[in-house]
Amino acid sequence: MAISFNDFPVGIENFEDLRTKGKIYIDKTSHLKDLLNSGSAVLFLLKPRRFGKTLSLSMIEKFLEINYSNPEDRS
Repeated sequence: MAISFNDFPVGIENFEDLRTKGKIYIDKTSHLKDLLNSGSAVLFLLKPRRFGKTLSLSMIEKFLEINYSNPEDRS
């Protein structure tokens, strides 16, 4: 399988768009447990410009919107 530049999510800031368009991304969901259990009231994301801050927050938003009793429910 050949990977091209178009396979990477350059300029995509919405996690759902990234997944539906089949783009390549680094799965950071394993870090959510540590993040959510940290007990911190404030989260300060210190990353360089264009390094995925908005995309990471979009991933967290989509994770927290999941209805675990009915995962297909998107309301």
